[in-house]
Amino acid sequence: MDLHTIQETGAERISSFLEWANWRITKEMRENKLLESEFGEGAHKKEVQLRYTDKERRKILKEIQGYLDEGFKVSTAAEKAGVHYKTYYSWKKSINNNQ
Repeated sequence: MDLHTIQETGAERISSFLEWANWRITKEMRENKLLESEFGEGAHKKEVQLRYTDKERRKILKEIQGYLDEGFKVSTAAEKAGVHYKTYYSWKKSINNNQ
């Protein structure tokens, strides 16, 4: 097999992949539009609050502590309270440093 044939084969593979990717993206977009027409736009997205006051953070940390006291793992307790476990550790460290 010469270099020209190898390059052509590589180009054909790339072209084939791009066609598949275009088909897949188009399919996903159609499915998303169907979901949005049935359930409303953004219905599949979870509302996330990006900023919390210190008072809200303390309340969430207290809620997580309650779950921990019940025997839940940190990741599960944080998820039940609506935050990521890394956020829990960050807030806990921040509040402990500010006391």
